[in-house]
Amino acid sequence: MSQMRVVPVSPIGTRASTALVNHGGHCRLENIDVPVYPASRHAMAVVMKRRSLGLSLREAAARIGLAPRDLSDIEHGRAVFEHDGDLNLALLRMEDR
Repeated sequence: MSQMRVVPVSPIGTRASTALVNHGGHCRLENIDVPVYPASRHAMAVVMKRRSLGLSLREAAARIGLAPRDLSDIEHGRAVFEHDGDLNLALLRMEDR
């Protein structure tokens, strides 16, 4: 199985959000800035294929040959496959049993 490379994507901005933040055992809500990533055809294709096959993220990552973290990054637009051909190969590998 050939090795696929996943490359990070730079955020295109931030959006305001609220998070529960722990300060030495005391939690409180705080306003935070969350990175926003560009829409990715890699993300859409992988998520749609994985869901149509009823696979968990870990199952799909194992079939593709990626770490679950890398597949999560792709699905959330934080990373893409280095080569477009790898996207097609990943989609095919998800179907393998």
